[in-house]
Amino acid sequence: MADEDAPDGAAGDAGGQLVARTVGGYRPGAGGPGVEFEPTERDRTVIEELAALGYTHAQMCLFIINPETRKPICENTLAKYFAVELEMGLLKANAIVGGVLFRKAAAGDKWAIGFWLTRRGGPQWKETKVEPPTEGEDGIADEVVERARVKLERMLAGRAAIEAETAANAAADAEQAEAVPIEPGAPP
Repeated sequence: MADEDAPDGAAGDAGGQLVARTVGGYRPGAGGPGVEFEPTERDRTVIEELAALGYTHAQMCLFIINPETRKPICENTLAKYFAVELEMGLLKANAIVGGVLFRKAAAGDKWAIGFWLTRRGGPQWKETKVEPPTEGEDGIADEVVERARVKLERMLAGRAAIEAETAANAAADAEQAEAVPIEPGAPP
């Protein structure tokens, strides 16, 4: 059966493939001849909010019904009539959330300050990825063991220095005590 013989709205057969049939110069579901979509303010608000929330264009189309066809609009219609709302929805959402973040950072919220600086503070504020230390045979990181060993050596050296100073002070006190003769009748 050729396309001309197919009933209205049916798909024709072109070499084993189904091809959308055009009737009177338009595709079924595309609005029809002379059917012009007119968005309402409610439609514009809905699309802007959905864009702010991150919905896909295909998902947004399901929310707007063309009153003439009583079917959801197509993505071409969405792009044609809602270009401003599609762009402004995400921009407005980012402005609102960014304003809240900025106010929290300006008020001293440490998390908000850090988040703001890592995202907006330039390259000097970017977080760097730190690789975890490698592990030795015993499962403890070699760097951790080395830092502990150095710290322990410093503590032991400091303790030995204190003990040596204490012993030297005690010896000097004993020497001084022997060098000063005590006179009879002098108070102790």
